Amino acid sequence: MKAACRTAVLGAAALAVLLSFGGTAFAQSKCHAGKLKCVVKKKSCLLGIYSKELGTGVAADPAKLLKCSVGFGGTCDAGANVGQLCHEAADCPGGACVKGCFTKLEAKVPTPPDQACPAPAGDAPELEDKVDAFVQDVRDELDPTPGPNLNLCQAGKVKCVVGYDKCILGVWGKAKQKGLPVDPVALDKCVLKFGGKCAAGANAGLSCVVDGDCPASTCDGGCFKKLELKGGCQTSGDSAALKAKADAFDADVLDELQNGQVAPACPTQITFTGTSTGGVLDTGWTGQGHDATTITDGTVTVSVTGCAGAAPNCGVCGYTGPIDNTGTNQLDVSRCSNDSSIHCTPGNNAPCGAGTCKFYFGSYLPLAAGGVSTCVENTFNGGISGTANVNTSGAGAGTSAGSANLTSRVFSGPTLSEPCPQCLGDGTANDGVKGGTCSAGLHANALCDRSGSSPNLAFGPTSLDCPPLTGGVIGVLPIDLSNTTGSKTKTLSAASPNCRATGFTSLKCQCDTCNNLAATPCSTNADCGAGICGGKRCLGGGNAGAPCANNTECPSSACGVPGAASAPNQCDDAICSPDTGNEGTCAGGPFEQFCGPVETFRGCLTNGDCTRPGDTCSVGRNRDCFDSGNIGDTVTATGQADPPSGHQSDPTLAALFCVGPTNSSAVNSAAGLPGLGRLELQGHSTDNGTP
Repeated sequence: MKAACRTAVLGAAALAVLLSFGGTAFAQSKCHAGKLKCVVKKKSCLLGIYSKELGTGVAADPAKLLKCSVGFGGTCDAGANVGQLCHEAADCPGGACVKGCFTKLEAKVPTPPDQACPAPAGDAPELEDKVDAFVQDVRDELDPTPGPNLNLCQAGKVKCVVGYDKCILGVWGKAKQKGLPVDPVALDKCVLKFGGKCAAGANAGLSCVVDGDCPASTCDGGCFKKLELKGGCQTSGDSAALKAKADAFDADVLDELQNGQVAPACPTQITFTGTSTGGVLDTGWTGQGHDATTITDGTVTVSVTGCAGAAPNCGVCGYTGPIDNTGTNQLDVSRCSNDSSIHCTPGNNAPCGAGTCKFYFGSYLPLAAGGVSTCVENTFNGGISGTANVNTSGAGAGTSAGSANLTSRVFSGPTLSEPCPQCLGDGTANDGVKGGTCSAGLHANALCDRSGSSPNLAFGPTSLDCPPLTGGVIGVLPIDLSNTTGSKTKTLSAASPNCRATGFTSLKCQCDTCNNLAATPCSTNADCGAGICGGKRCLGGGNAGAPCANNTECPSSACGVPGAASAPNQCDDAICSPDTGNEGTCAGGPFEQFCGPVETFRGCLTNGDCTRPGDTCSVGRNRDCFDSGNIGDTVTATGQADPPSGHQSDPTLAALFCVGPTNSSAVNSAAGLPGLGRLELQGHSTDNGTP
């Protein structure tokens, strides 16, 4: 019978063992199999002595206990510590550590495909400590009163533990020695001998440890059960507790010994964390909203399936998400849409009241340009999907492409210097400890754990524990954040919408909105179904969103297009000249001055316009731009693939997207909305493939 089929007949207890350690096939290593035998030998030696102590009531002989350790690491053959126990050469100044179980194994040269013990060697001290701690844990569980005590039942229970643990590690050692998957049926036999099998009922004949594993029946025949039926046991019903201790010990030992020797496996998860420096966020056609920075710790985790190849050359894998972040000091992104300080579980909206449980993309993003500021909350609207090539070398290694839709809720910033409430005084970001205080917003003065920080010191750290005031929402914008490590381009064509600003209607603009109620951001009519990109619609009233030609078709409202009247750029001569990288610049002006070195978003004419201490009117630059509005003009966002090394890489993701207008004419006018958005987001990616 094949192992996959045999697994179906495992009892609950045996299946738990298999799941505890995983079903991974190991790379062949006789050294590691030998080390498992070393562990079993010492543990069995110590517990055997303590079993004898319980069986006779006579204290264990210290010399025999010492002998259990002598063969584990070894003894010094010369020098100041000659004859003393050792684990490695450093323990024996002037001599060597010899004749130990571990030192013998580490000295052997393997014959391929057998693998050597991992470098550096010397895991004997850690494993000996684990053995000693486990032995003491078993003694404390079975013989809690000061001894020596005479109890034949307890002596037998110690032997039960020895037998079970020796059996489990023996199965794993065999798999390790031959480089094969662990045999689930062999594990099942270990459990049957230790706990027993269900006498009747739905699980009749299956392995068990306690009666609870056997619906409408009992767990009979195991080592512990037989002893307790005889009577005289100092403790009873402790088989499950002892098995759990043995399983935890075995898993700990295996984890120590694997040390990168687990057989290659394709990843099942990828985590990407965007960084706030080095990238670029450009928003709108005026150029004032260009060269903004993002927020740190914008971490997204996705599930990986369907890799084209086998490990270690997994090749192109599919991914979907998002899923919860689980790493240390990673942002808890499952929060309520109506109050991001409330944690929730995806699919369970109960904690959110009138809101829903959403996945957030990073913390609140502070932006300031053209004399206005906004605070942006980004949540995922639906799922993420795409592909990633996880190979370390070769064609396409490190490339990725995916689709993601965001909902960006835009809040009006109360001040230019503080667009978002800050989390002040918190130590470590996303450690679950609310060591800071919200400076403003919905939970002003409440405790917070900072979620991320802007590289601009004025904007400071923000937190999902510190949402802005709900009444400050000035827009809910859909963002198509489809991205790639390659290049994204948008090229003006005859199908692009005409610009609408006076004097520019003969030119083309990259983005506008559809003449529908949703004001869907668009690049061409094709994005609007039967509608028109940039077409007029009723801006309110009973016919809100309906296509129109004049105001008479819009009772109690007007016929028009929301947002600022679009133009290609806000250059003095209307010409956008190429600059370094993907940038465009208004070479003919305007030339503008800003404060620095901190509040580089604050325009100025004199030093007196700079309100932050230490800032002066010292930063000057020409206005940025995307294009000149001519058919054939192209805007590019450039990503960068980075082949993984050690399952980690530092890619840059590129995206181009149309941004709709907000409800604030000041924000629309300053940034140029509706308009194009460009993101080149640097970040760090980690996958959980092995080795």
